[in-house]
Amino acid sequence: IFYFLLFKFFNLFIDKFNRNNLDINTKPVILIFFVISAFFLAKDNLILLDNFLNGNFERSFIYEKFLSGRTTHLNVCIILSVLNFKLNRKIAYLGYFLIVSYSFLSLSRVPMFYLFLLHIILNLE
Repeated sequence: IFYFLLFKFFNLFIDKFNRNNLDINTKPVILIFFVISAFFLAKDNLILLDNFLNGNFERSFIYEKFLSGRTTHLNVCIILSVLNFKLNRKIAYLGYFLIVSYSFLSLSRVPMFYLFLLHIILNLE
């Protein structure tokens, strides 16, 4: 249901994203979605960093707790970071930092690949 609603939200405003003429009403919605997803991603980063510093850095633990579960907040953060790159680079850089740190701490290259691919597709002119 969440992906469907998110898909509908982006379909409504995809023309405005492409033209860079966002209405004033869409910017707070994008920011709210980004803040919520960034909060959960930062929480995951702190848990992974705590496990790394305590020496409990096993791949099976990371896979069971983080990579095999739902990563909706990570996907939303990737999408909104790339979309915010032209509008507000500071917010986009924060999202990029969270995604790259999550990728390094979880020993997974997939989120960085998605981030790179979306950035090239949407922001390369």
